[in-house]
Amino acid sequence: MEYVFHLHEDAHWSNGDPVTAQDFVFSWRRLVNPATASPFAWLLEAASVTNAGDIIAGKRSPETLGVWAKDEHTLVVTVERPVSHFLSMLVTTALSPLHQKTLEMHGDRWTRPGNLVGNGAFVLADWTVGESIELEKNQHYWAKDSVRLQRVKFLPLSNAKAALSRYLTGEIDLLFELPADNIDSLRNERPKEFVGDPILSTRYYYIQTKKEPLDNPKLRQALAYAIDREVIANKVYRDDKVPAYSVVPPNLPGATSTHYRTEWSTLSQAERERRAKLLYAEAGFSPEKPITIRLLHTDSDLSARESIAVASMWKRVLGVESILEQREWKSFWEKLTSGDYEIAMSGYTGDYNAPSTMLLPQTSGNPSNYAHYSNIEFDRLINEASITYDKVQQEKLYLSGEEILSQDMPLIPIFHYSNLRLVKPYIRGYRTNALDKMYSKDLWIEK
Repeated sequence: MEYVFHLHEDAHWSNGDPVTAQDFVFSWRRLVNPATASPFAWLLEAASVTNAGDIIAGKRSPETLGVWAKDEHTLVVTVERPVSHFLSMLVTTALSPLHQKTLEMHGDRWTRPGNLVGNGAFVLADWTVGESIELEKNQHYWAKDSVRLQRVKFLPLSNAKAALSRYLTGEIDLLFELPADNIDSLRNERPKEFVGDPILSTRYYYIQTKKEPLDNPKLRQALAYAIDREVIANKVYRDDKVPAYSVVPPNLPGATSTHYRTEWSTLSQAERERRAKLLYAEAGFSPEKPITIRLLHTDSDLSARESIAVASMWKRVLGVESILEQREWKSFWEKLTSGDYEIAMSGYTGDYNAPSTMLLPQTSGNPSNYAHYSNIEFDRLINEASITYDKVQQEKLYLSGEEILSQDMPLIPIFHYSNLRLVKPYIRGYRTNALDKMYSKDLWIEK
């Protein structure tokens, strides 16, 4: 019910100021303050930090949050009830401290180059929206002597083939997305550069459950069963993706071998398609009386290919007509978060290593619940699992929650991700974890 954290006394911000417990107090209070309107405020409520829920609801002042500085390097946090995944949650970016003076000085421009003050191994040197982000080594970082890179540049490239060309010419050292057509050849021709590890991330499609006729669970199930995930994973992407029949990946570290196998995952694709046709008819539709679906997706090459494949499956199995809506990322995100869609290709990468990171966002009223889904029994199961320390009992509760999702189908699981990448042979120190985190401070270039 009470946690005491002792901060590293050599930790400094990039401007030389010491990192203090008060920095965390300021940042966490800001996170739950309704005036901030953070989409991740719910994390502290889910963690049951004292008064977080009431503060978010506007019933209490942010100053009443259960976090305070005992002294400059000692942070104390209290919770209203035990939460089994509390410590795991602390790796989330939203719970990182902020430099108070910078925010007060620059307002909403505090993240701009020259303004942003951080406490990591690198600082923001330059940022051209849509073109590049450049970082340089933080000379005030407490472990700067172990950081070997002086500068890092990120290029946000939506065209996977163009990005691969730049990798092959030596302009790029690490490539985060590979074009599907080249995966087999790259795996064979560049085995020492080819990297693929499972991560806590699932591709799924949000369904706008409050819009007719998608408010009918039978129709949502029919659309889910008609999709052949093996084809999507192995033909469209042709990489190490695993067909998904649950929101939580089966490869979650610490899970049992039978974890998250839902009932419909045991069916053959032919059986799922037969069931899809029956459910479609029970929902009031048929090939002669088809539904027309608007499928929203981003402008990446693979998303476009995936949307075409899914539309053809819906057409073949059910007679569904599809309107494909391609949007660049910002426009896609605005439509998704505002609810201006019918079905949207999206997904989720866990914020921390526990099943709740994938399931809590689907609970009633959660800001990340873009399907606007609500089921009281599902909420009860997930909340009960969150306070259960018995791993076996906890997994039973989470699996029961997954079964409810598979019956209501507010979102359609498609596949679980792997972090399939190309890494130049002279790059050393490369490693990721279940959360798909890769830190530049661990990398170096071997001459």
